[in-house]
Amino acid sequence: FSEDSVPGAWTFYSHDLAALSDIPFYLAFVYNSTDRFALKIDDVQLEGTLPPYGCIAGIVTDDSARAISDVRVRILSQNIESRTDANGGYILTRVSPGANYLLQFQHEFYNGRTVPQVVVAANETTLVNASLLPLPLIFHDYVSVNSPRTIVDFDTIQMPLYGVIQDTLVIYDLDVSFTIQHSYVGDLSIWVRSPDSVYVQLAAYNPENAGQNFINCRLSDQAQWPLALGSAPYTGTWQPLRALSAFNGDSTVAIRGTRAYSTWYLAVYDSAEQDHGTITGFAIHVASEMPVPVQNKPRLQPEAFAFDGCYPNPFNAQTKLRFYLPHPARVQLVLYDVTGREVAALLNRNEEAGEHVIAFTAENLPSGVYFARLSAADFSATRKIILLK
Repeated sequence: FSEDSVPGAWTFYSHDLAALSDIPFYLAFVYNSTDRFALKIDDVQLEGTLPPYGCIAGIVTDDSARAISDVRVRILSQNIESRTDANGGYILTRVSPGANYLLQFQHEFYNGRTVPQVVVAANETTLVNASLLPLPLIFHDYVSVNSPRTIVDFDTIQMPLYGVIQDTLVIYDLDVSFTIQHSYVGDLSIWVRSPDSVYVQLAAYNPENAGQNFINCRLSDQAQWPLALGSAPYTGTWQPLRALSAFNGDSTVAIRGTRAYSTWYLAVYDSAEQDHGTITGFAIHVASEMPVPVQNKPRLQPEAFAFDGCYPNPFNAQTKLRFYLPHPARVQLVLYDVTGREVAALLNRNEEAGEHVIAFTAENLPSGVYFARLSAADFSATRKIILLK
């Protein structure tokens, strides 16, 4: 439009987008003018017929038939994925009818699984249940070597886990054990704190809980009974007030053992006076993946091409792009802006079969929406990525 031709009233325009059916497309309105008039867009309406789709649904359990939540379920070579709920259930919607889909199940604490030749029919749901085996785990015990700490009324007393061991582990499970000699344990509130300053409350103030002492008391999410249902003197294994699974997955500073680093602490607060006590022992027990000799590790090879896009997404300055090759191929990975202009060539070389991760730093690009396109052999896929600075 120009100043002379701009409509003086609302005007309806219709465009046939049939040529864009079955492919991604974007609507953009660009207004570049030095004329002194306002061009307003009131509404955009897209009309069409959705193609027939099917669904894939099921339940994911462990080897004891217990539901597993937060399992990533995805169709390889497709940008379709979901995660299981608290009951282990999942559903993948808007799946194009077809045969020989590869369905992948992944969880950080379980061995992954891929189900081949999944068939999807239009307007129907294909049921695919899966059972995952837990990773083999081994417990590492870390015991405080500190002297006993006297518990003071109306104050928080902490016992650190200083020692000589410095390990960095991925935590798959964590238990806490301690010994506290106290004449009235109902006065005590107890926490454990990680090096990342994550707190989990183990026991709460309960003036009705008369009794003395915690003796080699171990708290575990897998225990049969909550600590609140027991009575002093406490021994054996109990469930904590809050779940210790809050620490699971920590791979940054799982254990720090010297005074040069932050460490784990047992914290105790005494909410009443007259009674006395001492923290005499504290330990954490970390379950991590059992080491597998390199020669015994299976070489996992993807069964199909796939491009996950980037994570994190949106990202600030740096992200990682992940893709899979079932056999060696020449790979091109190119980044485009919303106008289709190439802004970065991230990869253009031959790659071996397997999983690949490419780090990308967008120092010289402005915030906005970009598109990463991966091409390998006869496979190509485009993923939208968002840069926020």
